[in-house]
Amino acid sequence: MRGRIWCIVGSTLSLLLLGLALQWEFLGPLLLSSFSERSEQPALTEVISRLDALERNVLELQEGLTILREKLILDKSVKKKPPGWFKRRPGPNRTGDRMGKRKTMSPECAQFYTSLLPVTDGRNTTCRRFHFVHVGKNGGTALESWLTENHLECLIAPISFGHVDMEVAFPKRMRGTCYLTFVRDPVERYVSGFLSRWREGCPAHCTPWTRAEERVFQMFQTPNDLAEAFSSDDPLLQKEANMAHATIFHLYRGFASYFPYGKTMMPYVIYAGLTCHMDTDAVQLLRAMGLPKEMTEKLTPVSRVHENPEEHKHLHELSPVAMANVRKKVHADYEIMRLFAQEGLLPSENVSALCK
Repeated sequence: MRGRIWCIVGSTLSLLLLGLALQWEFLGPLLLSSFSERSEQPALTEVISRLDALERNVLELQEGLTILREKLILDKSVKKKPPGWFKRRPGPNRTGDRMGKRKTMSPECAQFYTSLLPVTDGRNTTCRRFHFVHVGKNGGTALESWLTENHLECLIAPISFGHVDMEVAFPKRMRGTCYLTFVRDPVERYVSGFLSRWREGCPAHCTPWTRAEERVFQMFQTPNDLAEAFSSDDPLLQKEANMAHATIFHLYRGFASYFPYGKTMMPYVIYAGLTCHMDTDAVQLLRAMGLPKEMTEKLTPVSRVHENPEEHKHLHELSPVAMANVRKKVHADYEIMRLFAQEGLLPSENVSALCK
């Protein structure tokens, strides 16, 4: 319907422009000749004939616009919703607005859903829906698989696991939306993000390199190579390193980009778990959502489906120069860790120390 309307609008504008062109074609020479000192005044009969022709064109234009207007009104009447149409309300077997998206839930998940106890956020507002802020390389894929395996997928909005742009989503949040997330040391996440694309996202999200990524990994074979290039004496190498940082999604999209409003967002966050302790913190996340303790005792353990293989562990090592450079790149992420600690969501802002 929208495309048809734009087509009609475009046709209308074309007719208007045609009318203007016709006006200039008939009256333009007369106007120009009237201001010209060298030309003679046109004969009165020529002026009258041109005005008559212009009048006929204008009448044809008006007739065409009338036909288009009637067609537009007819299309609207055809697309009009029938009487009795109403917006379906969530029933007992639907997720309702706790999800932010209506979706029929399985009977197994419905048992967990109906057992949730009331939970409030930092503003003492009751949580009516839960949104997981999926920061890249923080165990979000493993958490999603674990929730599905244990029939808990209906508790968290499915859109959560798609790396949502929170700069847009947070101002448009619905009342009662509460946020949960997992965190890890920003430098460790940065290195993991590089290696994830280095192995083309395999084994969980295998996606071939783009041309820009292929150029990055031809020039920088390890995270350490890239990190050291940030402070290289060669300005061209520095430029290539900064371009590489802006090319790889998980490098330039850190915690600061998912919590762009900083302290303003903190009262809405009810839980921040540690990726390094995901086996236990995933259960704590459910309890923070109001799931009773006895319903979490028989859940299967979390399986890491998207972590770096053991044979690549040596690539995580960074030189002192590389470490300092990466910390400068992700300094805004450390500020988010500090805010989490201030709000009591983390015992300390030193996430690396918490994982030891």
